[in-house]
Amino acid sequence: MYIDTNSNTYPLYPGDIMLVSPSWSMGDPLPSGWFEVQQTTPPTINSTQLYYEEAPSLADGVYTQVWNVRELTQEELDAIQAPVTARQKLKTVVGLTDAEIESLIRGLR
Repeated sequence: MYIDTNSNTYPLYPGDIMLVSPSWSMGDPLPSGWFEVQQTTPPTINSTQLYYEEAPSLADGVYTQVWNVRELTQEELDAIQAPVTARQKLKTVVGLTDAEIESLIRGLR
């Protein structure tokens, strides 16, 4: 992955470089203001968190991928739980069997 510091555009890939420098190929010097971004491993999270990528950081002349973690909102947690909640309601309130619920789901696809 690359960053173009001229336009502060990230993430970019080899094809993006070729769009601005059609004769460029892997191994050639990068265009002025372009830098390779060192990839890092995303953090480990639990089921109530998500991670996302921020702008790369520059340290000692090297751009490095940056990850951040945040807690899921109640709305996001509810959306994740919605299929389980719906299935429970269909079984307990409506009285459907698992086979009937699966049939409904297949019919919606």
